[in-house]
Amino acid sequence: MVPLQKYDVKVILQLPSTPANRAAGNFMLDLAFLREPDDLAGSIANASENVLLRSRRPAMLTYTSPMVDTARQLWRLPLYILGLKREAEVLSIGMMERVQFHKGKGQVPRGLRLEIQSNERIQVYKARVRIDARFTGLRWIMYNWRTLSFLTFGSMFWLISTSVATGVWLALSSRSSGNEGMVVKKEEDVDSDDGFKDSSEPSTAKQEGVAARLSPDIKAEEEDEPSAYGSNEDNGPDEDQGSELSGI
Repeated sequence: MVPLQKYDVKVILQLPSTPANRAAGNFMLDLAFLREPDDLAGSIANASENVLLRSRRPAMLTYTSPMVDTARQLWRLPLYILGLKREAEVLSIGMMERVQFHKGKGQVPRGLRLEIQSNERIQVYKARVRIDARFTGLRWIMYNWRTLSFLTFGSMFWLISTSVATGVWLALSSRSSGNEGMVVKKEEDVDSDDGFKDSSEPSTAKQEGVAARLSPDIKAEEEDEPSAYGSNEDNGPDEDQGSELSGI
């Protein structure tokens, strides 16, 4: 049993339809929840200390007239002979409704005691105590509609899990694609810088080659052209010859 949970408690008796039980009339049922399981003598001696909750309810067999009882027995005679049914009556007596126990040590029962109190001797086939948890809200739905609850909540769990997984995957994929775009852009920038350097290097080499080709030509032209001093020296003898001729 769980603390703060409401329970309904019933006592189910199977009594034979004997003249003694019918003659007993009303009898009392005494049900007590105990902190610790104990024998009957100890429970009675320490009733005030060991008992957590106690309830007493009346009960009796259903009355039937002799004529009705005889007709019923004749109608069920084949079942009685074959052993499929026996002359007994089942009584279900509600002892407690919506009972709950507090939290704490020794507040939840670990045993119970059932007494049948009567002036006559009661004959019993079987006696048992049934404790039903009284659920409310979602727990009541899940307990009473198990298949529908399984299908509904299972589908909801699957849909939520799928939605969350899809959202996480989309977020991660978009982030990774953005990082790839930045890397590609950086690589393109690096390639353009390398291309510029490569293109500048051939142009520089080309200019150096052109300068190298032009320098011998310029040097050769400089060697072919006469200098100003050379022209004067060449013209010197001619002028002397002219003066000499004029003298002649």
